[in-house]
Amino acid sequence: MTDRVLTAFLGVLIFAGIVYSQQPAIAEGIDCTPPDSCVPDDPRSPDNEIEILSPTANDELDTQTPTLSWSAVQGSTSYILRVRDLEESEPEQEIAIDLSEVEVSSDGTISIEFQDWFDRPLSWGTEYRLAIETIVDEKSILAERLFSISSQPESDASN
Repeated sequence: MTDRVLTAFLGVLIFAGIVYSQQPAIAEGIDCTPPDSCVPDDPRSPDNEIEILSPTANDELDTQTPTLSWSAVQGSTSYILRVRDLEESEPEQEIAIDLSEVEVSSDGTISIEFQDWFDRPLSWGTEYRLAIETIVDEKSILAERLFSISSQPESDASN
């Protein structure tokens, strides 16, 4: 009797393991379980996420006009970029970029120079949040990054 129970229990575990292993994975908080399983072209799929490449997370930059870089999202035709200081002492800066206005590199990266797109440079000694958003198939895809601008260099402070 004990052997039968053990065999049955192992059978259930093996069956459960097979069923469990066939369940879609959850990628970075994205639930791809049925009935809305993620597929390669689904904006919830990890391949359709914006990856901010520059500035890096919590980076302290020594320029008021950094280069901003991110990975292009398949199916996207435009992006909205927002830069806001964390203390909200300055108005948020927002731009819209159409893909026809920028070059996408062969590795799928988009890079822009801050001063070419935004109205004013960032402030010395300030922390910022960069948000990059696009819409694919009526679904919003958003990435955010915190970074800061270092204190004003002494050589610039005297000017």
